[in-house]
Amino acid sequence: MHKLDSHHSEPSSLHERVFVQMRRRILDGTYEPGAVIRESRIAAELGVSRTPVREALRRLEQEGLVTIIRNKGAVVAGISEKDIQDIYAVRALVEGLAAKWAAMHITPEQLNELECLLMKMDRAAADHDYRAWRELDTRFHEVLYEASHSVPLELVLSAFHDYLRRARLDSLASPGRMRQAGEEHGAIVAAIKEKDPEMAAHALAEHARSAAENWLRVHRAQLESGSRSRA
Repeated sequence: MHKLDSHHSEPSSLHERVFVQMRRRILDGTYEPGAVIRESRIAAELGVSRTPVREALRRLEQEGLVTIIRNKGAVVAGISEKDIQDIYAVRALVEGLAAKWAAMHITPEQLNELECLLMKMDRAAADHDYRAWRELDTRFHEVLYEASHSVPLELVLSAFHDYLRRARLDSLASPGRMRQAGEEHGAIVAAIKEKDPEMAAHALAEHARSAAENWLRVHRAQLESGSRSRA
Protein backbone atom coordinates (compact mmCIF):
# COMPACT_ATOMS: atom_id res chain seq x y z
CA MET A 1 0.00 0.00 0.00
CA HIS A 2 1.37 3.43 -0.97
CA LYS A 3 0.21 5.95 1.61
CA LEU A 4 0.09 9.58 0.60
CA ASP A 5 3.49 11.24 0.74
CA SER A 6 3.43 13.88 3.47
CA HIS A 7 6.87 15.36 2.74
CA HIS A 8 7.04 19.04 3.62
CA SER A 9 7.67 20.09 0.02
CA GLU A 10 4.31 18.68 -1.09
CA PRO A 11 1.34 21.05 -1.46
CA SER A 12 -0.50 21.58 1.82
CA SER A 13 -4.12 20.81 0.87
CA LEU A 14 -5.18 17.16 0.75
CA HIS A 15 -6.79 17.56 -2.67
CA GLU A 16 -3.64 19.14 -4.09
CA ARG A 17 -1.41 16.46 -2.61
CA VAL A 18 -3.54 13.68 -4.10
CA PHE A 19 -3.51 15.42 -7.47
CA VAL A 20 0.28 15.89 -7.45
CA GLN A 21 0.93 12.28 -6.49
CA MET A 22 -1.47 10.84 -9.09
CA ARG A 23 -0.11 13.16 -11.77
CA ARG A 24 3.43 12.09 -10.93
CA ARG A 25 2.50 8.40 -11.23
CA ILE A 26 1.06 9.01 -14.69
CA LEU A 27 4.05 11.02 -15.86
CA ASP A 28 6.64 8.54 -14.61
CA GLY A 29 4.80 5.58 -16.11
CA THR A 30 3.55 3.96 -12.89
CA TYR A 31 0.05 4.28 -14.35
CA GLU A 32 0.54 3.27 -17.97
CA PRO A 33 -1.57 4.52 -20.91
CA GLY A 34 -4.78 2.50 -21.16
CA ALA A 35 -4.82 1.57 -17.47
CA VAL A 36 -8.11 2.15 -15.62
CA ILE A 37 -7.90 4.20 -12.42
CA ARG A 38 -10.72 3.48 -9.98
CA GLU A 39 -11.51 5.99 -7.24
CA SER A 40 -12.03 3.38 -4.50
CA ARG A 41 -8.74 1.62 -5.16
CA ILE A 42 -6.67 4.83 -5.26
CA ALA A 43 -8.39 6.15 -2.15
CA ALA A 44 -7.47 2.94 -0.30
CA GLU A 45 -3.87 3.05 -1.57
CA LEU A 46 -3.38 6.68 -0.53
CA GLY A 47 -5.33 6.41 2.72
CA VAL A 48 -7.83 9.14 1.84
CA SER A 49 -11.54 9.40 1.07
CA ARG A 50 -12.83 9.21 -2.50
CA THR A 51 -13.64 12.95 -2.64
CA PRO A 52 -10.06 14.26 -3.12
CA VAL A 53 -9.39 11.43 -5.59
CA ARG A 54 -12.48 12.40 -7.60
CA GLU A 55 -11.38 16.06 -7.63
CA ALA A 56 -7.86 15.07 -8.67
CA LEU A 57 -9.20 12.97 -11.55
CA ARG A 58 -11.24 15.92 -12.82
CA ARG A 59 -8.10 18.05 -12.89
CA LEU A 60 -6.13 15.29 -14.60
CA GLU A 61 -8.86 15.10 -17.24
CA GLN A 62 -8.55 18.86 -17.80
CA GLU A 63 -4.82 18.36 -18.42
CA GLY A 64 -5.59 15.59 -20.90
CA LEU A 65 -3.85 12.94 -18.81
CA VAL A 66 -6.96 10.80 -18.23
CA THR A 67 -10.35 10.29 -19.84
CA ILE A 68 -13.24 9.74 -17.43
CA ILE A 69 -15.68 7.13 -18.73
CA ARG A 70 -18.99 6.72 -16.93
CA ASN A 71 -19.45 3.39 -15.13
CA LYS A 72 -15.84 2.43 -15.93
CA GLY A 73 -13.47 4.88 -14.30
CA ALA A 74 -10.65 7.08 -15.49
CA VAL A 75 -8.54 5.72 -18.35
CA VAL A 76 -4.94 6.92 -18.46
CA ALA A 77 -4.16 8.79 -21.67
CA GLY A 78 -0.56 9.63 -20.83
CA ILE A 79 1.66 11.81 -23.01
CA SER A 80 1.74 11.40 -26.79
CA GLU A 81 4.82 11.61 -29.00
CA LYS A 82 3.54 14.93 -30.38
CA ASP A 83 3.00 16.27 -26.83
CA ILE A 84 6.61 15.50 -25.94
CA GLN A 85 7.96 16.99 -29.16
CA ASP A 86 5.89 20.13 -28.57
CA ILE A 87 7.13 20.46 -24.99
CA TYR A 88 10.76 20.10 -26.07
CA ALA A 89 10.22 22.73 -28.80
CA VAL A 90 8.76 25.20 -26.31
CA ARG A 91 11.54 24.44 -23.83
CA ALA A 92 14.19 25.18 -26.45
CA LEU A 93 12.73 28.67 -26.76
CA VAL A 94 11.69 29.48 -23.21
CA GLU A 95 14.53 27.86 -21.28
CA GLY A 96 16.94 29.95 -23.28
CA LEU A 97 15.28 32.99 -21.77
CA ALA A 98 15.59 31.47 -18.30
CA ALA A 99 19.31 30.92 -18.81
CA LYS A 100 19.72 34.47 -20.15
CA TRP A 101 18.11 35.95 -17.07
CA ALA A 102 19.97 33.54 -14.78
CA ALA A 103 23.27 34.82 -16.17
CA MET A 104 22.18 38.31 -15.18
CA HIS A 105 20.75 37.57 -11.72
CA ILE A 106 22.29 34.37 -10.32
CA THR A 107 23.64 34.50 -6.77
CA PRO A 108 27.02 33.04 -5.71
CA GLU A 109 25.15 30.40 -3.70
CA GLN A 110 23.10 29.32 -6.71
CA LEU A 111 26.17 29.18 -8.94
CA ASN A 112 27.95 27.06 -6.34
CA GLU A 113 24.98 24.68 -6.21
CA LEU A 114 25.02 24.30 -10.01
CA GLU A 115 28.72 23.41 -9.93
CA CYS A 116 28.16 20.89 -7.12
CA LEU A 117 25.32 19.32 -9.08
CA LEU A 118 27.59 18.95 -12.12
CA MET A 119 30.05 16.93 -10.04
CA LYS A 120 27.30 14.73 -8.61
CA MET A 121 25.91 14.12 -12.11
CA ASP A 122 29.37 13.05 -13.28
CA ARG A 123 29.44 10.44 -10.51
CA ALA A 124 25.92 9.25 -11.33
CA ALA A 125 26.88 8.92 -14.99
CA ALA A 126 29.97 6.88 -14.05
CA ASP A 127 27.73 4.59 -11.98
CA HIS A 128 25.12 4.37 -14.79
CA ASP A 129 22.53 5.51 -12.23
CA TYR A 130 19.86 6.94 -14.53
CA ARG A 131 17.29 7.70 -11.84
CA ALA A 132 19.78 9.52 -9.61
CA TRP A 133 21.04 11.48 -12.63
CA ARG A 134 17.47 12.47 -13.57
CA GLU A 135 16.74 13.77 -10.06
CA LEU A 136 20.00 15.75 -10.05
CA ASP A 137 19.12 17.08 -13.49
CA THR A 138 15.71 18.15 -12.18
CA ARG A 139 17.37 20.11 -9.39
CA PHE A 140 19.88 21.61 -11.85
CA HIS A 141 17.06 23.06 -13.93
CA GLU A 142 15.15 24.17 -10.84
CA VAL A 143 18.15 26.24 -9.73
CA LEU A 144 18.35 27.80 -13.19
CA TYR A 145 14.66 28.69 -13.09
CA GLU A 146 15.01 30.15 -9.58
CA ALA A 147 18.06 32.16 -10.69
CA SER A 148 16.04 33.76 -13.49
CA HIS A 149 14.11 35.63 -10.77
CA SER A 150 10.87 35.19 -12.73
CA VAL A 151 8.07 33.38 -10.92
CA PRO A 152 5.89 32.94 -14.06
CA LEU A 153 8.82 31.50 -16.00
CA GLU A 154 9.73 29.17 -13.13
CA LEU A 155 6.17 27.84 -12.86
CA VAL A 156 5.81 27.19 -16.58
CA LEU A 157 9.18 25.49 -17.01
CA SER A 158 8.87 23.37 -13.86
CA ALA A 159 5.57 21.99 -15.16
CA PHE A 160 7.11 21.20 -18.56
CA HIS A 161 10.10 19.50 -16.94
CA ASP A 162 7.74 17.36 -14.84
CA TYR A 163 5.78 16.32 -17.92
CA LEU A 164 8.97 14.81 -19.36
CA ARG A 165 9.84 12.59 -16.37
CA ARG A 166 9.40 9.27 -18.18
CA ALA A 167 10.76 10.56 -21.50
CA ARG A 168 13.90 11.84 -19.78
CA LEU A 169 14.52 8.49 -18.09
CA ASP A 170 14.10 6.60 -21.36
CA SER A 171 16.43 9.03 -23.12
CA LEU A 172 19.12 8.83 -20.44
CA ALA A 173 19.33 5.05 -20.84
CA SER A 174 20.79 5.46 -24.34
CA PRO A 175 24.57 4.94 -24.46
CA GLY A 176 26.57 8.09 -23.82
CA ARG A 177 23.58 10.40 -23.28
CA MET A 178 24.33 11.18 -19.62
CA ARG A 179 27.91 12.14 -20.51
CA GLN A 180 26.77 14.27 -23.43
CA ALA A 181 24.10 16.00 -21.35
CA GLY A 182 26.68 16.61 -18.63
CA GLU A 183 28.91 18.40 -21.13
CA GLU A 184 25.93 20.47 -22.27
CA HIS A 185 25.21 21.41 -18.67
CA GLY A 186 28.86 22.37 -18.25
CA ALA A 187 28.60 24.76 -21.19
CA ILE A 188 25.52 26.38 -19.63
CA VAL A 189 27.25 26.88 -16.28
CA ALA A 190 30.41 28.22 -17.95
CA ALA A 191 28.38 30.86 -19.82
CA ILE A 192 26.50 31.85 -16.67
CA LYS A 193 29.76 32.05 -14.73
CA GLU A 194 31.12 34.41 -17.39
CA LYS A 195 27.91 36.45 -17.05
CA ASP A 196 27.28 36.06 -20.78
CA PRO A 197 23.47 36.06 -21.17
CA GLU A 198 23.43 35.39 -24.92
CA MET A 199 25.85 32.47 -24.70
CA ALA A 200 23.91 31.03 -21.76
CA ALA A 201 20.67 31.25 -23.72
CA HIS A 202 22.28 29.58 -26.73
CA ALA A 203 23.82 26.79 -24.62
CA LEU A 204 20.53 25.93 -22.92
CA ALA A 205 18.52 26.05 -26.14
CA GLU A 206 21.04 23.69 -27.74
CA HIS A 207 20.77 21.37 -24.73
CA ALA A 208 16.96 21.25 -25.09
CA ARG A 209 17.21 20.53 -28.81
CA SER A 210 19.81 17.82 -28.24
CA ALA A 211 17.61 16.21 -25.57
CA ALA A 212 14.63 16.24 -27.95
CA GLU A 213 16.60 14.65 -30.80
CA ASN A 214 18.00 11.94 -28.54
CA TRP A 215 14.59 11.12 -27.05
CA LEU A 216 13.02 10.86 -30.50
CA ARG A 217 15.72 8.41 -31.65
CA VAL A 218 15.25 6.28 -28.53
CA HIS A 219 11.45 6.40 -28.74
CA ARG A 220 11.31 5.39 -32.40
CA ALA A 221 13.83 2.61 -31.82
CA GLN A 222 11.57 1.32 -29.02
CA LEU A 223 8.55 1.43 -31.34
CA GLU A 224 10.44 -0.41 -34.05
CA SER A 225 11.64 -3.03 -31.59
CA GLY A 226 8.08 -3.48 -30.30
CA SER A 227 6.78 -3.90 -33.86
CA ARG A 228 9.37 -6.58 -34.61
CA SER A 229 8.59 -8.48 -31.40
CA ARG A 230 4.87 -8.58 -32.29
CA ALA A 231 5.53 -9.74 -35.86
